[in-house]
Amino acid sequence: MEQNSAPPSERRPIRRSERPLLRIPLHVEGTNADGNLFKERTFTVLISRNGARISLKNPVRVGDRITLTNLLTQQACPFRVVDPIATPMGEGPEWGVECLDPIETFWGVRFPEKREDLPQPEIIDALVECRECHSREMAQLVLEDYRELNNQGSLKRGCPSCGREREWVFGTVEVAIEEPGTHSLDPVYLPVAPPRTLERRAAKRYVVMLPLRTRHWDGEVEETRTENLSKVGICFMSDLVMQERDILFLTVGDRPKEQQVEVSARIAWRRPLEGNKSLYGVRLGDPKE
Repeated sequence: MEQNSAPPSERRPIRRSERPLLRIPLHVEGTNADGNLFKERTFTVLISRNGARISLKNPVRVGDRITLTNLLTQQACPFRVVDPIATPMGEGPEWGVECLDPIETFWGVRFPEKREDLPQPEIIDALVECRECHSREMAQLVLEDYRELNNQGSLKRGCPSCGREREWVFGTVEVAIEEPGTHSLDPVYLPVAPPRTLERRAAKRYVVMLPLRTRHWDGEVEETRTENLSKVGICFMSDLVMQERDILFLTVGDRPKEQQVEVSARIAWRRPLEGNKSLYGVRLGDPKE
């Protein structure tokens, strides 16, 4: 296994940010680098409050203005092309874009302001959904609320859309698929599960950003976080350069230290990212744990 040349004590921690990996279908219109008008059906790779990384085959230029229509919400909004992505997560060219006229509901996901009243280790970022109106939010949950949601399957909290207290559940990655029967083969958005249809359908993936300790079989250890997870697998970013089928041992840090359990996992896929980071998908050795 290749390793980052910087010693562990000098590595930069993975940045806490509200940039969930969600595949949202888009219709894009604009002028390409040749000056010709274009229209393209595509999707987001990840989103943030006022921007996104999108897959786009048509060549554009930094500073170009394009119009994005979210095909889930049917809302349109002007965006500016910020930069090309040197190392795409998907199969084609990707671009960073910034919203020029932010609409809170454009992505169909609310991004509340960061809470400053609690230490960051006591906050879990998770995509949650109102059971009544299906509003979605990248919520900052205190550990007590996260554990209630995880253990009971729902959590009572105020819904800005309903205007009253409602039951909320974890939001899934799969809800952002374009149309029935058009599931992407990109492993970033698929459960890390066996190919059997029933098992894959059962392995819903949730956007939950939990503290994660990884220990490679050769002894290399790293503190990171989950990007999303299912009952059978976990997706996370890492500074380590590991290979498919490598064995890892994982510890999720949302429990008190004395209750934490280390479980084995095998790397199912790897996507290199900018700098020294990579995005990994692993299949748990014993999902029951």
